[in-house]
Amino acid sequence: MKKLLIFNILLSTFFFSSLLFANSSVLIINSYHKGYEFSDKIVYGLEKVLYKHQDIDFNILYMDSKRITSKEYYKNLKNLYKVQLQNRNYDLVIAVDRFAYDFVLENYNEFFSKESILAVGIENFSQEKAKKYNVENKVSALLEKRDLDSNVKLIETIIPTIKKLYVINDKSINAKHTEPLIKELFDNFHNKYELIYLREDNLKNLEKRFSKYEENSAILFIRFYKNSDGKLNKNQAIAKFIKNSKVPVFITDSILIKKALLVGKLLI
Repeated sequence: MKKLLIFNILLSTFFFSSLLFANSSVLIINSYHKGYEFSDKIVYGLEKVLYKHQDIDFNILYMDSKRITSKEYYKNLKNLYKVQLQNRNYDLVIAVDRFAYDFVLENYNEFFSKESILAVGIENFSQEKAKKYNVENKVSALLEKRDLDSNVKLIETIIPTIKKLYVINDKSINAKHTEPLIKELFDNFHNKYELIYLREDNLKNLEKRFSKYEENSAILFIRFYKNSDGKLNKNQAIAKFIKNSKVPVFITDSILIKKALLVGKLLI
């Protein structure tokens, strides 16, 4: 709830400062499918703000990029959006997470003209990338950044005898955008104990690896929503891993707050 409240405040501020006028039109492009908890919470926050203003028209498109990733699919999706968006003009295009943001940038000149872009849910922002598509003056972003350093310090406080810390990430495209933060964590780490960056191929491998107790060890869990073969892991499966792990798990994402054994400093 804290994350959603802060998001709504930031979003309301954005609308009041730059968008809120009569007969505005907003397009939301969601990277994922309806039912994916991470983006559902963001969309809910958007709807909560927009529903307060009956003079703002909005519609939502779902890219389903967690479940389908083939080039053929994206080609057909682009053709579908070309039909859906023709003869439509928007005041703002909101891209929910990285896939939608990249899609909007890459196709901006074909689908849009003067529309502003708001990227929501991305973990880093590149001004150079925006310049590449000549939209640097049209883009704003609400970034989500994981405070890994604070989480590590918290773990050290709770487990002062720690000798081994596993940092768990999956092999998804989104995971790559967190890697600069992970690299920064490792670069600033002074070998006080063993720090291990772990990217298994699937959740079953993680379950097997942490099925036995390891003294003075802990897990900093960043994400594992997707196996290397593209198969999605449901929240229930992730919850099962966290619950059954014989090594204490510290989470960085509020979506998993009810599932974790221990909660670190959460992604806001």
